[in-house]
Amino acid sequence: TAELFSRAKKLNLKECLEMEFQLSQKFVYREDFNNGVEAVLITKTHNPKWSPDSVDKIDKNDIDELFIDHIEKLKL
Repeated sequence: TAELFSRAKKLNLKECLEMEFQLSQKFVYREDFNNGVEAVLITKTHNPKWSPDSVDKIDKNDIDELFIDHIEKLKL
């Protein structure tokens, strides 16, 4: 979220929407997303197993990779 806000400061609304669309498409294919949906909506354990399991263990390179476009841009 901090990286998203930092990058968004330099963008116009259209560019922000495009960036958020790209991010959303990456997040829905992450194992964490599936794990969270299962823990909250299916098994209702509300105990997802995140990877990494702590914010302190998030690698900056992994964050940067999330911001690389990987599908066709929106036609806004």
